[in-house]
Amino acid sequence: MNKRNIYFIIFFWSFMLILKSSAFGQLSAGGVPPSTTFNLEDERNVSELLRPDLLLIHSEDNDFPTPYRYGINLPADFSPETSGNWVNLRDGGRLWRLTIRIDGALALSACFDRFHLPAGGKLFLYNQHKSQVIGAFTEKNNSPKEYFATELINGDQLTLEYYQPSGSSGNLRLHLNEIVYAYRGVGFFGNLQDEDRSSGSCEVNVNCPEGQAWQLQKKGVVRISVKKDGSSFWCSGSLLNNVRQDHTPYILTADHCGVTATPEQLLEWVFYFDYESSDCQTPVVPPVPKSLTGAIRVAESGNSAYNGSDFYLVVLAGPIPSSYDVYYNGWNRQNIPSHTGVGIHHPQGDIKKISTYSKLLETSIYGSNPDFSFWKVLWDQTTSGHGVTEPGSSGSPIFDTNGLVVGTLTGGESDCDSATLNLPDYYGKFYWSWDLNGNDSTRRLKDWLDPDSTGVNLLDGLYLSMHEKESKNSIRVFPNPFNDYLNIKLPDTHASSFRIEIYNFMGDLIEKEEIKLKDSSSVSIHFPDLSTGMYLLKVFSGEDVFCVKMIKQ
Repeated sequence: MNKRNIYFIIFFWSFMLILKSSAFGQLSAGGVPPSTTFNLEDERNVSELLRPDLLLIHSEDNDFPTPYRYGINLPADFSPETSGNWVNLRDGGRLWRLTIRIDGALALSACFDRFHLPAGGKLFLYNQHKSQVIGAFTEKNNSPKEYFATELINGDQLTLEYYQPSGSSGNLRLHLNEIVYAYRGVGFFGNLQDEDRSSGSCEVNVNCPEGQAWQLQKKGVVRISVKKDGSSFWCSGSLLNNVRQDHTPYILTADHCGVTATPEQLLEWVFYFDYESSDCQTPVVPPVPKSLTGAIRVAESGNSAYNGSDFYLVVLAGPIPSSYDVYYNGWNRQNIPSHTGVGIHHPQGDIKKISTYSKLLETSIYGSNPDFSFWKVLWDQTTSGHGVTEPGSSGSPIFDTNGLVVGTLTGGESDCDSATLNLPDYYGKFYWSWDLNGNDSTRRLKDWLDPDSTGVNLLDGLYLSMHEKESKNSIRVFPNPFNDYLNIKLPDTHASSFRIEIYNFMGDLIEKEEIKLKDSSSVSIHFPDLSTGMYLLKVFSGEDVFCVKMIKQ
């Protein structure tokens, strides 16, 4: 892709951010299916599809454990013209319903190769007893290429319900060409039949104490439902900031996650944000994620098993709503090993986890790849567990001491088994992905993350604009990074004192202090004993609690 096309894409997403109301993706208008509103009987005609050969599937999974396959994409051929039933409603509208069942499925997802809803039309999907309903999808979910895919619906049966209001004259184009048959890796629905109900017991939820200092970075980590090669896979990835800081929605994952995916299949990838527990405990009821559908590949390392750094960069097929409260992670493209940091990921498609290291990253090769293009990492036992990585974590970021992305997970040997807890994992170096995989923009990050060739080596993260505006009344800390003295300025307040708490990168409380204010809302605090690294500063002022990342240099 040449520079002219690069500038067009950047301009396009800058423009789209202004027109958020026309965004397409896994957004929904909510509401109640008309079959409930009008008290209609359940659809009696059920279309049955044959289940796949699970013995063959499990054998293939044993031979190829990564990326983590959770579903088989079964061919389908359903549309309102050829399948299901139409009924007339009392309000003058019409309702089309289609119910599909596949024996033994733990969950199902619908994939469309024609998806265009006219103005006023609404599409809902739900499971057998309507305990899970998604939608309404509307014309705002239409995309130029007319591809679309839905989140998973719990159980072995799903119903599609399309409402056409009275007087609607728009052209409905809806064709369901595949159904994802999920056979494992969906334990978050509480499926007791799922042989892989969740990630390993040693994993640490991202909102445990170990994640206290990484609350910004976690907001940029996503779970990805990858569609390719007739199957669906779980991978992880990270939103990335770029030097223009224009909120272009770049997501970095692993090449082995995306390789062989066609442009059409990429338009049916589903990206899940904020899929995490609210605290350190694993919830009984799964959290409701925010998701978007569709992406466009812009660069990849290529031949990840044989050379290079195993990276895959996409740009989302629509802007991210500011209500999603995401963070575009910063990065460090220098070839300097970090002493401490974390990995944040979705093992086996589970809720967001965090793994901690405190030993120096090492330059390494991995597998049959002869290039020294990887960071080798060993994970630590921490307060809440011994976080490692698992299949499904592929493509997730590893962060350095300063909270910047320095690599992307390729694989490794760590596991929750006691014999493998202390074995290493390997991350493709951001340094290598920057410009060492090839000589053009399709093989490196630099053309996308620094399109003006400024030569920046480190870039901090970035919130969406709305959050930044809302945070103007928050505290300021400066300089940041700091040496021994840190200045803290509170917003206008009548408080005469405040309390600070400082947490290290492992989530441990290492310092607490009461601060008296005199004639100003600013104060300078001396921290001579803090070692170099990133910390989370919590400031308690009256009923307000402020959190900010600070870096001791």
